[in-house]
Amino acid sequence: MNFWNDRLSRRYILALSLLALLAIGAYFTLRVLIAANEGSAALINVSGRQRMLSQRIALYALTYATAEDVDIRQDARLNLEEAVNLFEESHRGLTEGGIVNGFQGSPSISLPGNPSETISNLYFQAPGLVDPQVRNYVAAARSLLNTPEEDLAIDNADLAHILDQGPNRLINSLNTVVGAYQLESDNITSILSAAELAVLFITLTVLALEGAFIFRPMLLEVNQQRQDLLETNSQLSKQTQQLNAQAQGLELATEVSSIIGRIRDLDDLLKQATELIREKFDLYYVQVYLADAAGRTLSLQSGTGSVGEELAKRGQRLAIGAGSINGLAARDRQPIIVDNTEESSLHRPNALLPETRSEIAIPMVVGDRLVGVLDLQSDRVHGLRRRELPAFEVLSSQLAIAIENANLFTQVVQTQADFEKQARRLARSNWQAYLDDTEDRERLRYTYSMEGVGGTAVESDHTIHHTLFTAPIKVVNEQIGVLQIEADPTYEWDNTDTEFVNAIAAQVGQQVENLRLIEQAERYRAEAEQAVRRLTRQGWQEYLDTQEDLTDGYRFNGHDTGPLSPEKLATRPGKVLTNSINVRGESIGELEVVLKEERIAPEQRLILNTIAERLSSHIENLRLTEQTEMALGEAQLRSEELAIINSTVATVTRSRSVEEGLEEILDPLLLVLGVRQARIALINESHTHLKITAERYDFDLAESALGTTIPLHNNALMAEIFEHKHAIWINDTATDPRLEGFRDLILGQQIHGMAIIPILIEDEIAGTLGIDCL
Repeated sequence: MNFWNDRLSRRYILALSLLALLAIGAYFTLRVLIAANEGSAALINVSGRQRMLSQRIALYALTYATAEDVDIRQDARLNLEEAVNLFEESHRGLTEGGIVNGFQGSPSISLPGNPSETISNLYFQAPGLVDPQVRNYVAAARSLLNTPEEDLAIDNADLAHILDQGPNRLINSLNTVVGAYQLESDNITSILSAAELAVLFITLTVLALEGAFIFRPMLLEVNQQRQDLLETNSQLSKQTQQLNAQAQGLELATEVSSIIGRIRDLDDLLKQATELIREKFDLYYVQVYLADAAGRTLSLQSGTGSVGEELAKRGQRLAIGAGSINGLAARDRQPIIVDNTEESSLHRPNALLPETRSEIAIPMVVGDRLVGVLDLQSDRVHGLRRRELPAFEVLSSQLAIAIENANLFTQVVQTQADFEKQARRLARSNWQAYLDDTEDRERLRYTYSMEGVGGTAVESDHTIHHTLFTAPIKVVNEQIGVLQIEADPTYEWDNTDTEFVNAIAAQVGQQVENLRLIEQAERYRAEAEQAVRRLTRQGWQEYLDTQEDLTDGYRFNGHDTGPLSPEKLATRPGKVLTNSINVRGESIGELEVVLKEERIAPEQRLILNTIAERLSSHIENLRLTEQTEMALGEAQLRSEELAIINSTVATVTRSRSVEEGLEEILDPLLLVLGVRQARIALINESHTHLKITAERYDFDLAESALGTTIPLHNNALMAEIFEHKHAIWINDTATDPRLEGFRDLILGQQIHGMAIIPILIEDEIAGTLGIDCL
């Protein structure tokens, strides 16, 4: 029995010893495998993060090189420098091992170093050569950071390298590295599973002899560690998916920005931008609101599909404030996200958009100026995820810049067209006036033949023979005549002949324009001299009319000076030498010298002429000085009016459209007049009605009349204004007979008295200014 017990004890002790050794060996084996798998997880995390960092470097580099705003460029530089440092440090950790900083505040990560032969070959051997690619990519980014800001441009070589390598070859190489790390992690996991099965088999064999309850805790611990490892792998997979989604969103935003950046027309830009955003991000509806110059309201400018066109036609407007999701985003200059529209008080349901389930409003800002709001809607609850917000913000910023550029381009094109139109009109009117001033008031024709040159006057309705080669003679693209060439009937005109004749016609046009300008300049000079003489005569006549105590003349007898009475002025004793006192060719008086002798020497005559010239200059300066002082006094009275006008003009010049400029005019007008309501209406091209284009009104007493049309037919008030072109005052709108036909419209606005002032441009009425008394 003791033998059996001793044998059993020995076997039991042996079994327990084997189990202890097995447990110790299994424990240390599992710890090594788990540590290796943790290192693999860290490597996968960091290598996967390298792909995201390469995309961020490309995005920040593009923003840093192309941004016009100093603050945006500085932020892009800081972000680019941080991303490059982390990208380089992570690469060093992957290839050499060590501690790597976390991303955006996350904990540091320890990397094992000593990569496997497969990984090492990917980094340092062909065809992978990931290490040179990364180093060249980092070198290009740092070179871009060291480039002076004034040399930054979209065609920068470093930027081109980054944009070419980042989204293409480098990301593919990094994907290959991540795949290799993932494969090694999978192999380690497979080894770990095999080790677990072996330990389990041996453990079950021993437990079959000694009992299954001795090793149960160890089995539970192993299973728990396996579960933790699976959860870690699952979390890493989710993080990788999120990073891929963010990178895809940024890539889509960059693609959309690249497309809309090439569009110059504002309407086409907004229409294509909304459609592209909806298509690329798989959204239900996209719309763009633009802010007015005063920063008070948002107006819908474009939306996707037929619903967007319908809402834009309605002229939908929103107040900037807490009344709506778009108004709140515009006020706070921050994105507003509604995950579930059915549970949100900010969302305003729209009957035309019944499927909207989530919404996000992103303000579009350039510098410190609000351009508008980009509104995105999805037909799924939580369809607009917060992790996509960075891509949407980049997109809204690019769209705001594109809108600003389109507005500037439209203004430049319109200004150029106006200048060209004005130049053509001036050329036409100048030549018409010039031809009207000719003696026969007809156009001239000159002929050249082998016999010489001759000129004959022709009738203004002269018809050009259709068989002649004719080239128009133009000045500032305005035709003022024709150049005709008659060749042999069998001669065939080719393109070279056409270009040659057109070049001659252009030179003829320039030459005749120069000759006309010279002739008119001479004419204007003569007219100017006559005008100067006339103005001098009128100025002196007005001056003399205002001087009541001015005597007719003065005398000097060699001792003293005194006034000359009319009696003495009429009687001149002895011989008198008279010299006219002239100012700019106009005689304003006479200088008379009583001679003691019958004859006068030439030098005396010269002295008298010199005295007369200096006297005329001196008294003219005295008159001008006195009138200047009077003009300064009047100018002082106008200084406050000019200050208000200058302030208004400065405000109007910053406006982007005629409507905004007119609205800016109304504010100082209301301030000066002390009224609360005024409106500006412009006449349409067919002169059939007026349309209210700008207004300032009392929100408490009246409603907006913006866009209201006022017909001119059977309108006695407008007929009187258009006939006499002067302002009309109406003291009682309820009884004035001239308001018949639209009295209800006036009374509905609580207007009891009003003034209508015509807006004249070159003596033509372009619209009216209405000042209302409420």
